[in-house]
Amino acid sequence: MDEFRSRLILDPSVLFTDEVLGWIETPELKDYLVVSQALWRRLEDPGILAEELARFGVPLQNPGLIDAVREALELNGIDTFSYDQARERGELPSGTEDVCGALLEAEEPLADVLADEWAFVTSQSLAALADRAGHSLGAFCRAGATAVGVVKGRMVGALEEVQGRIPPGLLERMKQVDGGMGRGPRFLLAGGSFAAGVLVPPLGLAMGVTEILLEGNGVLAGDP
Repeated sequence: MDEFRSRLILDPSVLFTDEVLGWIETPELKDYLVVSQALWRRLEDPGILAEELARFGVPLQNPGLIDAVREALELNGIDTFSYDQARERGELPSGTEDVCGALLEAEEPLADVLADEWAFVTSQSLAALADRAGHSLGAFCRAGATAVGVVKGRMVGALEEVQGRIPPGLLERMKQVDGGMGRGPRFLLAGGSFAAGVLVPPLGLAMGVTEILLEGNGVLAGDP
C-alpha cells in the first residue's frame, strides 16, 4: 500500500497565478490540492473578490484569472476545506481554534479564508504561499501563532528525505519557480501531525517544537 501523502492548501497569494493554474491541471498533482471553502464562495463574484485581494496585498494584474481559476477548480474537482465544518466535527486542536478565532475577531482581510487555511495546515499538513513576507503569515502571527523558521537548505533536505509523503512533483515544481519573478509558490508552511511526525525528525528540531505543532498554534515555515 502506498504511503499516505500530505495535501496542500493554496493561499490566495498563489492561487491566481499561471504556475498554480498549471498545478491544478496536472493529473498526478491535482488530487492533492485544496482551496479554502470561503475563498471558493468568493469566486462567484470576481469583481468583489478582486477588490478584496487588493486589500489583502495581492492585486491582480489580470482579473480574468479569477474566472480561469474557477473553471480549472471545477473541471479538475479540486477539494475545498472549511474551518467551521472541521470545528463542528471536533477535528481541531485547541490551539488551532484559538488562532482561527483571533483571526476572525481581528477582521483581517479575507479572515475567513485565513481561518480555513490555518485550520487545514495545522490539522492536515501543508500550505503554499508566495513568500515569507506575505499577508497570510503575518496575520497568523498577529493572531498568536508561532512560525518556526527553517533555513532553505534544511527544508529542502527534509522534504527530499520524505518525498513519498508530499504531493508528487511538488518539490521539483517549487524549485523551478524563479524567486525574482512574479508571485509563484515558493514558500511552504507545514503543521499538525505531518510536520511533527514526518518533518521534525529529519530536521532534528527540539521536542518543544513538536508540542507546538501538535497543539495547533505553530507551523514550520521555510523556502523549498
